[in-house]
Amino acid sequence: MSFDVITEINNQVGIIILDAPKKLNSLSLEMIQTMTEKLQEWELNKDIKAVIFKSSQDRAFCAGGDVKSLYHSMLKSPDFAKEFFKHEYFLDHYIHQYKKPIICLAHGITMGGGIGIMNGCSHRVVTETTIMAMPEITIGLFPDVGGTYFLNKMPDRLGLFLGLTGARINSNDALFCQLADFLIPSQELSPLEDKILNTQWTENNKENYNIIHRLISEVHTPKLVSETIITLSEEIKKLTSFDSFESLFENWKTYKSNNKWINSALENFFKGSPTSAKIIFKQITEGKKLSLDEVFQRELHMAHTFSDSADFKEGVRALLIDKDNSPQWAPLAQNINHYFN
Repeated sequence: MSFDVITEINNQVGIIILDAPKKLNSLSLEMIQTMTEKLQEWELNKDIKAVIFKSSQDRAFCAGGDVKSLYHSMLKSPDFAKEFFKHEYFLDHYIHQYKKPIICLAHGITMGGGIGIMNGCSHRVVTETTIMAMPEITIGLFPDVGGTYFLNKMPDRLGLFLGLTGARINSNDALFCQLADFLIPSQELSPLEDKILNTQWTENNKENYNIIHRLISEVHTPKLVSETIITLSEEIKKLTSFDSFESLFENWKTYKSNNKWINSALENFFKGSPTSAKIIFKQITEGKKLSLDEVFQRELHMAHTFSDSADFKEGVRALLIDKDNSPQWAPLAQNINHYFN
């Protein structure tokens, strides 16, 4: 059991609280295992009617996987990363298939592995403080934990742009990109949770889903913050309208936008691993028709392959260990097929 995860039961609701504030609730293997065990226990318990995921702090729901600790563990045991990814992927896929309502209160920073947890939940709630991103390109990885699936659900190739650049979006954009279902003011979080915990539950699972939906809808406040992506969707569509990675890369090298957010995203792209960029382009553009099961199977293989790559270790070192922000990326790989097969 992990001390960084608190679990409790209140009025037939299982509550999972991420409680590692110093690392913004970044996920360790122990945290992942604790959450999996509790979810499995509660799914079999007929007295548990719903589950809530939340954070013990306001700053972050979950900043992603604890890749800093993962890096040190990989140096001692090369197979540790494969074990970590195996358990993380099981948890995220399991949440998608869970037989009871799961409410995720994604308040604050929610990135990478945090989105992996959130995405499979039946009721995904954000607030005006929520900041979301899949920033894996910056550490020589790829947008994983189901990224192929949920990035492709976004309109007008927005998912490809976000996956390639790791750009951050706010809560209104999360609604537009179908990463969230509800936007509520942060001051409504505690009252909403109280209402859920004081609910008269039924023995009908569908009715319980509807009860939760109604309670959250009562405080749902769309357009609580200003939009970023929505007003730029046409420009992003043009930037991602290329059939090959090489064509996109050449266009982006000389492109200048009148928008600071676009330019910052493109700058982030060119700071990232070139091999990751090429792989992400193939991952997203060729993964549109994959089922959820196929996505998780393919991405787990990709994660295992990445764990052996020099760029992943170098990206974590430069960004999170030595913090020199000067990764020495390997030359752009010509053959990337082994990442997918």
